[in-house]
Amino acid sequence: MSNEQLKILLVEDDPIQAEIIGSMLSLMARDIILDVSFSLKETLPRLKEAEYNLILLDLELPDCEGIETFRSVHRAAPNIPIVVLTATGKENLAQETLRGGAQDYLIKWEMDQHLLVRAIRHAIARKSSEAESRNLQSIGRDVTEHKITHRRHREDGRRLKLALDAAGMGIWEWDIGKNRIYCDEKAAELFGVRDGGLDQLLAAIHPDDQASARNKIDQVIRKGINNQIEFRIGSPQGHVRWIECHARMFSGKDNQSKRLLCAVRDITEKKRFEAELYRSRRLESIGALASGIAHDLNNVMAPIFMALHTLQQRFTDDNSQRWLSLVYKSVERGRDLIQQMLTFAKGSSGNLAPLRLHPLIADLENMLNETLPPEIKLKVEIPDDLWTIIGDVTQLYQILINLSLNAKDAMPDGGTLTISAENVELDEDKINLIENADPGAFIRINVSDTGAGIPSDIIDKIFDPFFTTKEKGLSSGLGLSIVLGIVRGYGGFVNVASDVGKGTTFNIYLPAQKSLMVDSGATLTPIFYKGRGETILVVDDEEYICEVIKNTLECNGYTALVASDGEEAIILFQQNKEAIKVVLTDLELPNRDGLKMIREIKRLSPEVVIIATSSIRSTDKLIMAKQAGINTFLSKPYTAEKLLGTLTTLLGHHGEAE
Repeated sequence: MSNEQLKILLVEDDPIQAEIIGSMLSLMARDIILDVSFSLKETLPRLKEAEYNLILLDLELPDCEGIETFRSVHRAAPNIPIVVLTATGKENLAQETLRGGAQDYLIKWEMDQHLLVRAIRHAIARKSSEAESRNLQSIGRDVTEHKITHRRHREDGRRLKLALDAAGMGIWEWDIGKNRIYCDEKAAELFGVRDGGLDQLLAAIHPDDQASARNKIDQVIRKGINNQIEFRIGSPQGHVRWIECHARMFSGKDNQSKRLLCAVRDITEKKRFEAELYRSRRLESIGALASGIAHDLNNVMAPIFMALHTLQQRFTDDNSQRWLSLVYKSVERGRDLIQQMLTFAKGSSGNLAPLRLHPLIADLENMLNETLPPEIKLKVEIPDDLWTIIGDVTQLYQILINLSLNAKDAMPDGGTLTISAENVELDEDKINLIENADPGAFIRINVSDTGAGIPSDIIDKIFDPFFTTKEKGLSSGLGLSIVLGIVRGYGGFVNVASDVGKGTTFNIYLPAQKSLMVDSGATLTPIFYKGRGETILVVDDEEYICEVIKNTLECNGYTALVASDGEEAIILFQQNKEAIKVVLTDLELPNRDGLKMIREIKRLSPEVVIIATSSIRSTDKLIMAKQAGINTFLSKPYTAEKLLGTLTTLLGHHGEAE
């Protein structure tokens, strides 16, 4: 069975829980195909249409709850093993599903990827034996059922050990009267303590968590309640691990002799996975908010930039020029602040253009050779045949400089800083070996040092905003946050490998284009000439932007037509196809998407010049716009000089410069 693919149906109404379970399975088992159903109504037809090896079933669905959910699914698919998922932890409900034919049940807040995969495989193995499925109704989670035979006692004992092993769980027991701790093999491995008193076991817990753990144990003893306790412990190698402990009180027949029984397991991977998922969602939320605000502010500032040019031409006295220059600088500063906000929060793509990394890294090498201390050796290994990326030169310098300076600071006594790059193509098999990876063509930039390395207890925090290990005042703690933001903005990802005392390597994966030609950079020039009456079609859903652009064009020798959406633009173009020389269009339009409109206009007139604009900077959108046939791209807000200079170049004007 290990060489065959398993097809599993997950019935779960919470998309976030479904995503977490899917990620757990993809991390642990590449031979599992997962389908997801969000309701009972959606599930039952699927069971008739497809063959599944196993069903993971949440009992609480929008259209059915509790034991009825299990019975409905079991009736529809009596021969498919079912593992029940529950967030309630109610033993009676779980036992009822086991008696009804379920193979196992898992409590969501106790589950990690190891337990999940093992439970799946054990459930399938049990179901394959008809005798086992007829005669054995429990998997050993509860060995106190009434009227069980001596054979069932032995069988349940074996099953309990199997379940504990599958879950990676251990047991420790505290005889309260004697103050003696007894640990099984797994618990002793986790705590580094096999026996002794409670104080010896608590001493293995991280100092910051000892008081909380002791307090929760006291609650179990005083109130007789079950309690879940999470805490950190250290290891002889200096690693910090998270432990989950489920504590329960038991009393003897005389109600005097009391014992505390605790099931424990290592949940470090679960904590890391949850933290990464939370951090990713938090950054995505911040990025979405920042992107929306920036889009609106860029549209607000766009007509200001354009109008300033006209005002500077109209009011030429020194006092007016001085005030207009002051306004221009203030608007520029606002634009730069928005760009910094996007870079920090989401990794805005800046002024995007097709780039080759070889000359950029060569310039960086010259700078580092002049600035690095003599005790640090620099090695640069960049092949000549690197693919092209869509990026912003300034932001790429920012990535490399931040990582290089971090590497320098990690080697106060000297060492080697290595910068290398290579083309890599990731398929579905390779992405399973790389955290956060997506398939596709990438350039991988590697920045390595031979410094102190990053301790395991902080490596998950290094990309958090304002986190720094440097002395106060020496670092803002934003360097790596900005690196991550820029890379994610390009659709890439970052991996880190570190060995304390040996060094750290950052792997930066940037999406690459194998055949995209590099722009010469000569298309945009600040020098512009008056138009010769050429007709420009301006397409933007912001009325005041259209008004200012129209006025700017007409004041500089052009004729302007204005459309507020994609449908209107196509109609105007059809009516004036012979006259229109240039289409200046925003990419975000109502009624018809800007890209669709561009494709339709290019179909009507392949020779027409297209200038695309947008206040949302997206690598993917720019690539699609280039594929649709645009001639160049202007990022909002742009100046009148930039627009007029672009028209001068694209239309081949010659004459007296303005």
